[in-house]
Amino acid sequence: MKILAVSDEESPALWDHYVPGRLDEYDLIISCGDLKASYLTFLATMSHARVLYVHGNHDGGYQDFTKAMETKGKNVSQLRIKIVAFRDFVADKDKAMMATHFFTLPEEAKDFEAVIKSIIPDGGGDDPEDGLEALAYAMKSDWCSGAVKKRHIIVVWTDDGTHEIGYARHM
Repeated sequence: MKILAVSDEESPALWDHYVPGRLDEYDLIISCGDLKASYLTFLATMSHARVLYVHGNHDGGYQDFTKAMETKGKNVSQLRIKIVAFRDFVADKDKAMMATHFFTLPEEAKDFEAVIKSIIPDGGGDDPEDGLEALAYAMKSDWCSGAVKKRHIIVVWTDDGTHEIGYARHM
């Protein structure tokens, strides 16, 4: 088994100056934390290897978000985030979904980050995913309607395309 370990800084050879096929020889990529999610997503997309992420000591979460917004002249005094983690209903059955309450940040930042760190990409059994069901579930959330600025954002991460909506009902 050939393993590629990455940490701390993005490698220009694997990122800015990537050559197709450069990652073909690796069976596993281990990220030892402190790397951008976009970099790890790129590595996962360009290789056939499984990517494992070890959380680093600089994972800032909410603090990184608020600093980024401040550089744009935006002040975020409070943020509500809900996590909906889906796997494949057909393959994973009762382990297919995990949904949390809305976390209020910064007050519940530590609880939120603990849940994020507990999510392990695992399961499935086919290529398409139940992404449309995850999106529908998220859309039915108990959104806040009393805020001054009512911005509702759903972010979907997936490693593949989606089944038709209701796919699992036909199985």
